[in-house]
This record gives sequence, structure tokens and C-alpha cells, in this order.
Amino acid sequence: MKRNALVPIASLLLLLCAFASPKTDLTSARIHYLIDIKKEVASEYWAGFSQKPLFGPMLYYTKQGLFVVNANDRLKKRIALKPHGKQTPELRIASTSVLDTADFYMHVSYDDSDTSALEYRNHLAMFSDVTLTEKFIPDVKDTDEWTSMVVHEMFHQYQRNFEAFRKRQVACKQHFNRDTLMHFYKREAWFKESLKKENALLLDILNDKQKAEAKTRISEYLKLKKARIEKIKARFGIDIAELEDNLSRSEGTARYIEYCTKLTLKNKPEHPVLSKLDGKYKANRFKNYSLRQDSWMYGVQSTYFYSVGFNLTRILEKLDIPYQQDMFLHNRTFDSYLEEFAGNGNS
Repeated sequence: MKRNALVPIASLLLLLCAFASPKTDLTSARIHYLIDIKKEVASEYWAGFSQKPLFGPMLYYTKQGLFVVNANDRLKKRIALKPHGKQTPELRIASTSVLDTADFYMHVSYDDSDTSALEYRNHLAMFSDVTLTEKFIPDVKDTDEWTSMVVHEMFHQYQRNFEAFRKRQVACKQHFNRDTLMHFYKREAWFKESLKKENALLLDILNDKQKAEAKTRISEYLKLKKARIEKIKARFGIDIAELEDNLSRSEGTARYIEYCTKLTLKNKPEHPVLSKLDGKYKANRFKNYSLRQDSWMYGVQSTYFYSVGFNLTRILEKLDIPYQQDMFLHNRTFDSYLEEFAGNGNS
């Protein structure tokens, strides 16, 4: 009798533990995995990014509904939230009655005019889960690839915590935006050709095992870039310098973090929970990863500010130029670091 009584009791305990665990359902498991990877990346590659698990609320869209992570007071006033799984001081996951599978979310959003928007006067990270992402971007088929994209966007939320950078980001887009830069790249052959030469110089610095030629190549790069921007100003009457630099820093550093996420995932063992729960999880997805597989990351195209910024970030890293502490805090440009290095730095 006693032996038989132990069986249902043991089963009940297992069931209760399953419901108590924040990582047993797929939604919680993916969110915790994402945050764990982000923390590892930040700890290894960008110290400031590790100060918080999230730098603002995260909205996570799934076929089962919208989940909110670490909702702030402003968001709590706009949407009804129900705690989902175990709540911790670091991560508070909540479910909502909102269901949105028609739109794709993979960005950080802020709106100061539409009072009906969830992001009204609130910097929100908004992400479709991997299943919905594949619906809009068929090439994204697995959880780790999706994770690298999301950590990229999470870094944008980190960037916007710096007032000096955030204010200039808004100001430099008042009269024209990235579409203007892309227009010049597509329509002005000389503009595109100059960018190819500029980027080639950056790649030469990155590929050269010695630092001796770095100063010379940096000077050549800055000269070419200045001539290109001055030519645009003379022909079209606009100065694209600040917008181009802001986008290069914003997107280039975020792409660098995306790359670092893949490097982190490259060395991760199989995840015991996701391997059981997540059909989109592919163990050792990046085991044989090499940057050569992602030539789009460093090669110029119409959205050239991503790749140029990515290459410039890697150059600052390679040349051991301190930049992470003040790039966003004091809104310092890539050029300011390069000019300082080429004129007074140590090679």
C-alpha cells in the first residue's frame, strides 16, 4: 500500500515542479536562452552592455499571443498583463490578450506622436519569435540565427540609453534619412565606387597581420571619405557627414555584437531544454562558423553604413583603441578615434 501511494505522489511533485519552472514552456525557455546568450556576449565583448539583462521592456510576438518582458510603469498603464511563469528580480515575463501575427517585428521602436501606440514615449524592443520571423524572412529557420538578430536589436536599445547619442540620432534625421544615402549609392556611380575603395582600405587594415601600415591606410580612408562627402555637398547642397556617421556607429556596432553572438554560439554545447522543447533549435548550429560565410556583413552594398561601421568597429578593436566607454556617452565619431590614432596614437 505504501509503495503504491508513493507513485502518484512522486508524479504530482514532478508536475508541480514543471509548472513552477520558468524554463519549461517554450516561450519562457526561448526568452531565458536569449537573455543568457546576450549576457555572455556582453560580458565577453562589450562591458557596458552587461550592466542590465535588458535596457528597456521587450515585446515578444508569437502565434500564441504577445508576451512582455520587464514591463515598465508606462507600459503597464497601456496594456493588461498577466504573470507568466516564475517571476524573478531580473526577468519578469507576462502574457497579454494581444495577438498580432500579421506584422513582422524586429526593431526598437519609439513614438512621440501616436498616443495609441504601445511605444508612445517608450523605447520598446519588439521581436517576432523565430516561427513568425521565418514567415517573413524564410532564410531564418533556426533559434540561434534568430538569437543573433535579436541581440543586434537589443544593442540598439542599449545605445538609446545614452542621451547625447540619442539626441543627435534624432536631430540628424530631421531633413533626410538613410534612404537618401541609399539613393546616392544606387544612382551615383562615383559615390558607390568611392565607398568600395574606402571599404577596401578598411579590409586591408583588418587583413594585415601587422599594424605598421594602419596609420597610412587610415589617412587614405579619411581623405577619400572627406572628398566624397564634399562632392555630395557641392552637387546637392546637403551635408551627409553626421547622418552617415550616426548610422555607421548605430548599425555597425550592433552588427559587431551580432557577429560576436555567433562567435559565442559557436562554442556553446547543446542546450538541454531547447533540444527537447524547440523544434527550431539546431544544436551546434554555428560550430563551424566563419565570418567568410557572412560576406554581406563586411562587403559594401546600398546599406553600406552597416558594413562600413562593422569594419570600423573591428578596426578599433584590432588596434586596441579604447572607444566603448565614450562612443555613445559623449557621441564620439569613428573619425575622431581614427584621426587621433593616425596623428598621435601608437601603431
